[in-house]
Amino acid sequence: MCWRSVPSAHSTKLVTTLEEFEALKEPWNKLVGDMECPEIFYFWEWNFHYFRHYRGGARLFIVVVRHSSGEIAGIAPLCVHDVRRFGGRARVVADGLLFPNGCVITPDGGTLIVGETFGARLTAFRIAPDGSLHSRRTWAALPGKSPDGICLDADGAIWVASPPTREVLRVRAGGEITHRVATRNQAIACMLGGADRRELFVLSGHVSFDPAKARSYRSGRIDSVRVDVPGTGAP
Repeated sequence: MCWRSVPSAHSTKLVTTLEEFEALKEPWNKLVGDMECPEIFYFWEWNFHYFRHYRGGARLFIVVVRHSSGEIAGIAPLCVHDVRRFGGRARVVADGLLFPNGCVITPDGGTLIVGETFGARLTAFRIAPDGSLHSRRTWAALPGKSPDGICLDADGAIWVASPPTREVLRVRAGGEITHRVATRNQAIACMLGGADRRELFVLSGHVSFDPAKARSYRSGRIDSVRVDVPGTGAP
């Protein structure tokens, strides 16, 4: 989400077509340029190309807020999946998350921990029997990092991939970083696997706004490193 403070007078519009999405490029990037620490994932190019090439069956659903002068004050890029085709229904169980990304569930099935890429933190919820979430809390604040993919180990620590800092971090509840593994390119995801789940697999690559350029870099790779504590939980 991109936002700037404005007086209360405003209007809201939904953008649902690629043509409207394209027209947002200049004001979108101006909003991002006004941010204190903009990340690559905030820019119009990243969001547009991601939706265009990887949306699957999702529908575009961008909320644009304008000041009474017509100036764009905020943009929330969203997409909607029709879950009815899977025979179920969707419901919101948590909101206010800043780009929710990697998730893990503890072995007892009682806690969900979510990486908030734009929030620079891991957030935990208790899971009720009906699947609803409650008792929200900050599990670990990670200033200067951008949590992407995450995985849980048997000691209750979480490995966190952070693309802009090109590293994978092992983090304890409360934010203590016990281990760092540097990556040549941007670390996107990580998982503990292998026969004993002591192999840390790390996906990394040169991230680009342009899918054609990303393919030309041929920088995507999966590396592995042995760790002392095995993985647990789901996924």
